[in-house]
Amino acid sequence: MEGKNLINKPEHKFFGLLFDHKLNWHINYLKNKCLADLGLLNTLSNINWGAHGTSLSNIYQELIRSKLDYGSQCYITAPPSYVKKLDPIQNAAIRIILGAFRTSPVESLQCEADISSLESRRELLLLNYASSLKFRPELDQFNTFFLPKTNWTNIRKRHLSPSLIFQRICKRLMIVIPDAKCRITNIPPWHFSRIHIDLSMKVLNKETNSSSTIKSFFRQIIEENYSNHFIIYTDGSKRENFVGAAYTSSLLQRKYFHRGTAGYIYGPICLGRITD
Repeated sequence: MEGKNLINKPEHKFFGLLFDHKLNWHINYLKNKCLADLGLLNTLSNINWGAHGTSLSNIYQELIRSKLDYGSQCYITAPPSYVKKLDPIQNAAIRIILGAFRTSPVESLQCEADISSLESRRELLLLNYASSLKFRPELDQFNTFFLPKTNWTNIRKRHLSPSLIFQRICKRLMIVIPDAKCRITNIPPWHFSRIHIDLSMKVLNKETNSSSTIKSFFRQIIEENYSNHFIIYTDGSKRENFVGAAYTSSLLQRKYFHRGTAGYIYGPICLGRITD
């Protein structure tokens, strides 16, 4: 390319993930890296002076499982036989944490240690990634993930796309992620104008002052300090089976409900000036 020879390598590291020519990812590399940390966990579990099981569990989750979680949305596409190579690492860690025998059933140890299986963990992280991506349709990976032209398979159909794996998980668990109904601004939050909060009404006590007195005092504040502002009233409500929110101004009114409908209350919760 452009007169330079391209290097042909069987694997390449990118953002901490090791790509190989068979798309088996960095499973073996990750396993060896975690085994070294497992030795440290074993040292801290000495019978005479070792750490408590709760501390060992926190160390495992921060030191070892964090490495297993990183990039799992990608290497979940590897063949199951390769991904299962990581299971003995967690199984050994749980036995160290609980001081259990090697013959103890893995499922029972996971329940006692309150640590989910790595397979469930990978599926959860993939669902979290999909839920977050669902609200960012402007990103390039949105169409790749949710609107793929084809759910590719490779190498004797051992490799499935993350999109297809996500669809199978949702079908098995009967999960439906709704379409995004909000638009995220392109302006980062640190570029917003500083919000001014007026606490003048805090001096009035609802128990000792009538509603007419409170309303009169509120109108006085508006006339004296915000006569040249565009006023918007907003509030939200929550009940056992639904949540709702609404806002109103001199130009328009909007209300939003989730899982049910009910009345809502307008209140002077937020005052501000509409700017560019």
